Amino acid sequence: MKFEILNKFLIKSLKKVNNLITRNHIFPILENILLIAKDNTITLTSTNIDMEIKIIILDVTLLEPGSITVSGKKILNICQNLPKDHNLKIQYINNKLKIVSHNNQYLLATLPIKNFPNLKISENQNNFVISQNDLKDVLCATYFSMAIQDLRNFLNGLFFEVRNQHLYAVATDGYRIAICKKPLHNLDKKKYNSIILPRKGVLELIKLLNYSNEVISINISNNYFQIEFKNLIFTSKIITEKFPDYTSLILTHISKKMILNTTLFKEALSRVAILSNENFRGVNIKNDQNKLLITTSNQHDEEASEIIDIIYTNIKIKMSINASYMIDILNAIQDQEICLSKNDVTHSIQIQAHHYKIAPKAIYIIMPLYA
Repeated sequence: MKFEILNKFLIKSLKKVNNLITRNHIFPILENILLIAKDNTITLTSTNIDMEIKIIILDVTLLEPGSITVSGKKILNICQNLPKDHNLKIQYINNKLKIVSHNNQYLLATLPIKNFPNLKISENQNNFVISQNDLKDVLCATYFSMAIQDLRNFLNGLFFEVRNQHLYAVATDGYRIAICKKPLHNLDKKKYNSIILPRKGVLELIKLLNYSNEVISINISNNYFQIEFKNLIFTSKIITEKFPDYTSLILTHISKKMILNTTLFKEALSRVAILSNENFRGVNIKNDQNKLLITTSNQHDEEASEIIDIIYTNIKIKMSINASYMIDILNAIQDQEICLSKNDVTHSIQIQAHHYKIAPKAIYIIMPLYA
C-alpha cells in the first residue's frame, strides 16, 4: 500500500472516525482504524462493535493498493501536529505504516485486517431519503428526552417510525416525552420498520450531521440502522425491544391553552431554579388572570419567586414541574411563543410552538412532580 494525500484532507476524516475509538485492553484492534487503498480512493473505518463509521477519501494519489489497520489516535495526533498544507507520503512496509512529510518520518505499528470487526447489515432493508437538515432537526428536537442507563432498555434510545408519509422521532425517559415529525417524499407504499436507535448512536449521528440540504439515504434492517452520506456511511446496532405506545398521550384538539413568551419564561425559570431542590429541580407554576407565578424553595429554607406576563390564556394551571425538563424544551423550540395545554386525564402538561404550522413540528409532554 502506497499513496500521497494532502494532510488537511486526511485530518478531517481521521477526526470523524476517531469519535468511536476508546482505550480497549481486551480487543486492541478496536483502537485501530481500517485503512483500505484501492480504486484511486482511501477508505477509513472505525468501530466499537456497536457502531461503525466508514469514510471514503477521493482527494488522493494512489500508487499501490493495499489494506492494514493502524492506531487511530496515533495517526491523528501525528497529522494534527504537522502543517495542514503538507503533502504526506504514506506506505505500508515491513509490517509498519510509514508516514513521510518533508524531512519528517514516522513508523507506526500495524495489525492485520483479518481480526477487524465488520458490521454486516441484513439484506431485508427499508430505504428512504431525507435531507441532513431535516434529520438533524428531529434529532435535536428530541434527543434530550432519552433515558440514561434505564433498566427499561427501550427507553435508552430514540424511536424512529415512518407513518403517514412522515418520519417520526420519539424519546422518553418515563417522566417526559418529545415527539417530532418531518415529511418524507417519494415513499413506497410498503410497510417500513420501526426501530430504536441507542443513545450513543443518536449522539454520534448528531455530530456527523450538518444543517445542509444534502440528501442522505436511511437504511433500516432487522438488526441495524444505517445512514449513507456522500462519502460517509454510519452504521449502528439497534435496540430490539418494543417501544411503548405514545400516541394516546397527545392532545390533538386543543381548545384550552396558555400562550407565553418563550424567552421570558425560560429566563425566569432559570433564575428561580437556582434555589430549587438540587435533586428534583422542582418549581411551582400557577396562573392568575394574565400573570404566571413561578416559585420554588429548598431544604435550606431558601425561596424564589417571579411573575411574568401571559400573552393569552383560557385555562387554570397549578402544578409542580422539573425546571430542567422545561428549560430543555424551551431551548429546543424555535418560536418566540409557546403554547401550554393541560391533559386532565394524565395530569400532564403539553408544550409546543405557538406557531406550530411553521415551526418544526415538535410536541413535548411533561409529567408533574406531584399530581
